[in-house]
Amino acid sequence: GRGVTDMKAGLVALVAAMINIQQQGGPKHGTIRLLATMGEEVGEAGSAAFYQQGAMQDAAGLLIAEPSTVYGTAAEQKGSYDLKLTSKGKAVHSSTPERGYNALVPLIKLLNEANDYFETIPAGEVGPVRFNIDVLNGGDQVNSLPDLATALVNVRTIPEYDNDQVTQKLTDLIAAYNQQGADIKMTAIMNESPIATTADNRLVKLVQAIGKPYAGRDVVVVSSPGITDASNLAKRQPADFPFAVYGPGNMTQHQVNESLPKQMFYDFIAIYQQLFTRFLAE
Repeated sequence: GRGVTDMKAGLVALVAAMINIQQQGGPKHGTIRLLATMGEEVGEAGSAAFYQQGAMQDAAGLLIAEPSTVYGTAAEQKGSYDLKLTSKGKAVHSSTPERGYNALVPLIKLLNEANDYFETIPAGEVGPVRFNIDVLNGGDQVNSLPDLATALVNVRTIPEYDNDQVTQKLTDLIAAYNQQGADIKMTAIMNESPIATTADNRLVKLVQAIGKPYAGRDVVVVSSPGITDASNLAKRQPADFPFAVYGPGNMTQHQVNESLPKQMFYDFIAIYQQLFTRFLAE
């Protein structure tokens, strides 16, 4: 069912592993903190609240129980930046367009120029910047110029070209179009930054050592094209901060028939028990 892979199985596996560790008299050293969040798919309000409350201030590492590949892990991820662009014009009959201003025209031109520009940005370690024009609205009828047009854009950012740089570029483009007579404004709906830590950080090394027998092969370290709550929870951490995205799943995320093998679920409960115990002991 939807959500099994992303990431109900991972959440339950975390809870089960923590219960087992406690029943066995652990942890002997340190503390395991469960941060179960709401709104991870849109807005990440839960992890933002945890960050603002200081839940990560004394954290020695962070594990996100979401799959990156089958039995694989990730130590970096793209950011996600959702924006709304609003263009205002003046509605008139389409037979006399010179008396009004078509709100769609400058918005479409700006979006095309931005799309062409972001395709020129060199790809980084996690891949290229992705500028996605997802929703475009404007106009009510075919014989009248629209006085309002809006666009919803999602930008997948990378550490080498982050959300602030996207903001600056779009701000400059908007200013240029407004100087030519347009009236375009930009509003951020979600602003989650990319996260990059070293692929050989301490947590990833433990994941590779403990997970190999369960995977039946070396545990690969990949770059995640999506975002997780780490966008909030791991921000402003040093490059060697112990961070890993590692959870049960067979990469069927966001489908109505998400699924995973039952044994994989049990494997990750056992993996998490060993991972937390060894991480805190070292």
